[in-house]
Amino acid sequence: MADLESRLDDDAIKIRAIILAIKTGQRIQQDFPFFATLYREGETAEDLLTKYSIPQAYHINPKVAKTAIYCALRGSNGIFNTEQYGGLITDPEELEQLALQHQRAGGNLTFQEGKGLFALSPEQRREASRKAGLITHQNKTGLFGLSTEQWEEIHRAGGVVAGNQAYKQKTGIHAMTDEQRRELGSKYGKIGGVLGGKIGGKRSYEQKTGIHALTSEQRSANSRQSVLLRGDIPWVLEEKLLDKDITLPSEKDFILYLAALPHYQIRCKTEYRTRTSLIALELNRAYHNSQPIRNAQSVTDMLCNLRKLSMNL
Repeated sequence: MADLESRLDDDAIKIRAIILAIKTGQRIQQDFPFFATLYREGETAEDLLTKYSIPQAYHINPKVAKTAIYCALRGSNGIFNTEQYGGLITDPEELEQLALQHQRAGGNLTFQEGKGLFALSPEQRREASRKAGLITHQNKTGLFGLSTEQWEEIHRAGGVVAGNQAYKQKTGIHAMTDEQRRELGSKYGKIGGVLGGKIGGKRSYEQKTGIHALTSEQRSANSRQSVLLRGDIPWVLEEKLLDKDITLPSEKDFILYLAALPHYQIRCKTEYRTRTSLIALELNRAYHNSQPIRNAQSVTDMLCNLRKLSMNL
């Protein structure tokens, strides 16, 4: 329960920062309407932030200021019950193209000025890689943080690649004729059919193989995959990046946070009920480009499940 409360506190801080950035972005549009021209000419959000002292002008920290500039350029869809407004640059394709150009220019400048990775000699790069490998091993992260089940999954994926190569090169079973395959299948299929049906399930459970070898995270991933196969949209579990500095909480944490706010509650006789239709609207704005992916019923079902889980923590 303490972990849940801590997450909700973190979410509240993030959301307040986003709301501040959205509102400041509208003020920037009024005070600096020429930002669109400068952005088109190659100046980045960080350039504008520094050149015009945006943090000092609006008494906000640099991360929020940078997000506010992006909001001024792109506009806001009215998330978190804020005012909706268009951007200084209205063409989404143009915005994407400009962002890509800025990224390329930033990388070229880093290379030309010999900064970052490009400031290191080959020996320094190898030494940095060696130290990073040692830290990764000590902290059990990266490859060293994988469980036995995850390694097995990697090996299975490798088997798929090897199988595809064998098919293309006509080796192994793919080198056999149809008659040879049928004979092989008939011989071992009968044996496997008799024995596999009797002991396969029990052995799989005892040896923790098959579905019993999956972690809860892997089972969750499989469940999400089945949702996709049905044509549905799974819930956003990771944080969705708004820009490089400020992120949204996961979709499920976002539901819990909004459900606790007075604006998303309504009094019915002697109790308060959650306005799930409003929460669904906010979810669609924040995570699904205002498409009608979530509705009141889906939010109600998820909220019930989340509250049950929180009671068991």
